[in-house]
Amino acid sequence: MPVPLPGGIGFGLHWAWVPFFGFIFGAATIISLLVIWLAQGHPRYRSNESTVVYISDVGADNHALFIVLGTLTALLFFASIYLDYRLRHTYRIPTRVRRYERAASGLSLIFAFICALGCILLTIFDAFAHPTLHWTFSGIFFVALLLSGLFNMIELGGLARDYRDDKATRSSFYIKVAIVIPGIIAIIILACLMKRCDDRTPPGQSDYLTCNGDDSAAASLEWFVTTLFCLYIASMMLDLYPSRYTSAHRRSGAAPQELIQPTRGVVQPKSGVFGKKQMDGPLTRDTVPNGAMTNGEVPNGTMMNGTNGQALPQNGSSMV
Repeated sequence: MPVPLPGGIGFGLHWAWVPFFGFIFGAATIISLLVIWLAQGHPRYRSNESTVVYISDVGADNHALFIVLGTLTALLFFASIYLDYRLRHTYRIPTRVRRYERAASGLSLIFAFICALGCILLTIFDAFAHPTLHWTFSGIFFVALLLSGLFNMIELGGLARDYRDDKATRSSFYIKVAIVIPGIIAIIILACLMKRCDDRTPPGQSDYLTCNGDDSAAASLEWFVTTLFCLYIASMMLDLYPSRYTSAHRRSGAAPQELIQPTRGVVQPKSGVFGKKQMDGPLTRDTVPNGAMTNGEVPNGTMMNGTNGQALPQNGSSMV
C-alpha cells in the first residue's frame, strides 16, 4: 500500500508525482500548441515566418494558454530538481559521497532556477509583442537548461559508480545522457541556423524569401528541444521514486529493508538510510560489514581505517 504524502495526498509515486505532473503539463503545452497550429491549417502568423513556425510563434498567438502551461511546467521542473537536491542531502535517496557530486548538484539546482525563470519570462514576453525580450529569455532558458542537465548528468554519473547495485540510479544516468547530449547538439545547431539566417537577410526584407529552409529547420529543432525538456522532467521520476521507501522508515523508526548502500568509496552497513553512516565508535572486525568497500575491497575480518582505507593492526589500535 503506497505511503501517503504529507497532507494525505498519495498516488503510489510519493515525491515522484512532482516531475510526473511537470511532464504532463509540459507535454500538454507541446501537444496543444501543435494541434492548434495543425487545426488552423499550419498558417504563417507573420509574413516573415518560415513554412514551419516556431513553437514561440504559436504560443504568442495563444498567449494565455502559453503562459499558464509554460509557468506550471517551469515551476514543477524547478521543484523536481530541488527535491532531488534536498532528498539526497537528507539521505532519503542515494546520497552524494564525493565533492564533485555535491558541487555538480548545487550547480544543477542554480541553473534549474535560472532555466525556470527564463521559461516563465519567455511566455510572458511573447515573440510578437516583445520579440527582443522573448528571444533573449529563450536563449537564457536553453543555455540554463543545457547546463542544469549537464551538471545533473555529471552528478548521476558519480552516483552510478558509487551505487553500482542501484538499477534506478544507473538507468537514470543513461537516460539523462540520451537526453542531454542530443539536446546540446540540437541547441548549438539551432543557434547557428538562426544566426546564419539573420546574417543572410538584409534589413527590412522577409526571412521567408532568403532562408526559409534554415528557419524551418531551426523551428523544428525548437520543437525538438522542448520535447527533450519534457522527457528530462519525466526522467526525474526515477530519481525521486526511492524516497517512497525511506519515508516509511522515517515515520516508523524501523530499519528499512535492505536499502542500497554505496559499493565503493565509503564504509557502509548493508541496511540503513541511503548512504548514511549508522556505526558509532571505532571500527572493528565485527563492525565492518563483509564485502564493504573503502577505496578497495575489505577482506572479511580485516579492520580498516574509514578515512584512507588503510588496514588497522589486529589489536584494534590506530596506525600512525
